[in-house]
Amino acid sequence: MKSKLLILLMLFPLLLFAQGKRPLVWVIDAGHGGHDQGTKGKNITEKEINLKVSQEVVRLIRKHKPGIKVITTRKTDKFVSLAERCRIANNARAALFLSIHVNWARKKNLRGTETFYAGNNGRSKRRNPNASKSELLARLLQNNYAASGRPIYRGVRTNRLYVTANTNMPAALTEIAFISNSADAAYITTDKGMKETARMIFNALMEYYTTTQNKTHTKTLSTLRSSARVRSRWRLAGWRGIIPLNGWRGILTRPV
Repeated sequence: MKSKLLILLMLFPLLLFAQGKRPLVWVIDAGHGGHDQGTKGKNITEKEINLKVSQEVVRLIRKHKPGIKVITTRKTDKFVSLAERCRIANNARAALFLSIHVNWARKKNLRGTETFYAGNNGRSKRRNPNASKSELLARLLQNNYAASGRPIYRGVRTNRLYVTANTNMPAALTEIAFISNSADAAYITTDKGMKETARMIFNALMEYYTTTQNKTHTKTLSTLRSSARVRSRWRLAGWRGIIPLNGWRGILTRPV
């Protein structure tokens, strides 16, 4: 009995070390797949764009951050239910979940990007303990789209979509373009457009990684919120030809 206890005591530090060395896990979700094609452009479906962009994002992460374990919900054109996507992420005890989609609207003039996360506002009684980091991820994505010159539609939005509401980690769903808009479709259906968009997403993920690892996410989120408010006022000022409410600060910066 004493010998067994001694062995356990000797193994205990090794077990702690093994737990401490567990890699960071991220899940990248290519929306739709199989019989669920999502929306459709002239010669390409949403599911194809989602998969190609997701694969490029995964490639970039594995190349530049090999210490992060990346799991994909699908690698090929197959159907994966929403519940299964969440199960994959939850069972992997992932630290991040990102779902990539393409938008569509009846109004053909609508274009640009928007990103959703499950916030704690609204009527839902279920609280999301990961709301702040999910919002951080969403804002970093939109910030990188804007910095790269992509048009912004509604920016960051709170919405308890199935995959953002049923994953147990910071999660966001990003809409990278409106395939119903001719300009957006001409961009996102090309290899160049898909690779550039993947790079924007990757850059946002790297910023998220640095911010969360350095534990500066609360401060960064506050700054991003302020920047979003300024951009919103500038957008209105750009249309109306007036000076933004915060005065002349940053007046040489072109509104996004």
